[in-house]
Amino acid sequence: SLFAALLGKWAELSSPPAKESTFSDAIAQAQRAGTLEPDYIMACCNLAYLHLAVQQVTTGERLLLRALRMLEAPAVRPEQLRGEHFPHSFSHFHLESERICGRFTPESTDWCDAMCSALRCRVGMNLAEIAYARKDFTTAVKLSQAAVLADPKVAKAFYVLANAYRAL
Repeated sequence: SLFAALLGKWAELSSPPAKESTFSDAIAQAQRAGTLEPDYIMACCNLAYLHLAVQQVTTGERLLLRALRMLEAPAVRPEQLRGEHFPHSFSHFHLESERICGRFTPESTDWCDAMCSALRCRVGMNLAEIAYARKDFTTAVKLSQAAVLADPKVAKAFYVLANAYRAL
């Protein structure tokens, strides 16, 4: 999954002809990681976000829903959450994941719980935005509510929730 995330980052910086090819390679690497370890949550998330980066929204959404189900399962193991995140931007999630790594011993129970919450918020919020874009406002409300419950410090989750409620 690390190689897939790095290829995805490289693709974002590439010019258009190389960009498509590099994203394709990144997706292939993320699929391989998911095949080797089917319960590896970060591989599933990275694959989803790579598909979203190339406008394959249906596939990305399906994979994000799968990742959310895995994150909501009891007893998520730390090894399911470790690894590089794609895309790496200065979003709340990435800043929060850095804070979590600085605050808790990596792969401890507290670290795992905090990373699960941060990922549930990120994935739920992204799924809510996808539902909102296709005008499925009821689903957008439910997913936004779940994102807010996962991490109530994220103002964007409240914003997506407010927009979904307003659209109902």
